[in-house]
Amino acid sequence: MMPIVSRRTASDDENNNDDVASAKVPSDWQSQILSGLSVIIDPDLDADIVSLGFVQNLQIDDSGVVSIDLCLTTPACPIKDLFVQQCQDIINGLEFTRGAQVTLTAQQNEAPTAAPLGMSQIGAVIAVSSCKGGVGKSTTAVNLAFALQGMGAKVGIFDADVYGPSLPTMVAVEDDKVRFVGRQIAPLKRGG
Repeated sequence: MMPIVSRRTASDDENNNDDVASAKVPSDWQSQILSGLSVIIDPDLDADIVSLGFVQNLQIDDSGVVSIDLCLTTPACPIKDLFVQQCQDIINGLEFTRGAQVTLTAQQNEAPTAAPLGMSQIGAVIAVSSCKGGVGKSTTAVNLAFALQGMGAKVGIFDADVYGPSLPTMVAVEDDKVRFVGRQIAPLKRGG
């Protein structure tokens, strides 16, 4: 992911009446920054981003620009922009800093050592259902899958309509040949 940079301008320094350029970096600069960032709470995990280990590679350069990696649990985090803005605001609020560079990353899942069984590697399941036909279940499922994929999630769709599956007509696959992986049918793919 691309780094997002926020720097103070000369007008910011004039408005603060502080000579930020001459502000000495304190010896406990790391603990000051981490303490400030610990007020940012992940609402899904109900804990602060420092305790969760999201803040990594904390550095400050000679000009006073602080850089951090914000390692989220998923690249599709819906509040990642809010996290970046809050980090920048807190870091820029410290008198010894000259700017904030926040790089978003996501935790990497370790590769399985053996072939996964069934749904053991599935992180979440979203079911789209109705007791009536023709109400847009497949359309909703396809739009939801493409939206999640656009946000960085790895997705798949299982159409359980045994009498008239409509996904093959809605989503053209790259290759429709049936392949087996061991005793399992390999999924058909579209867009990765």
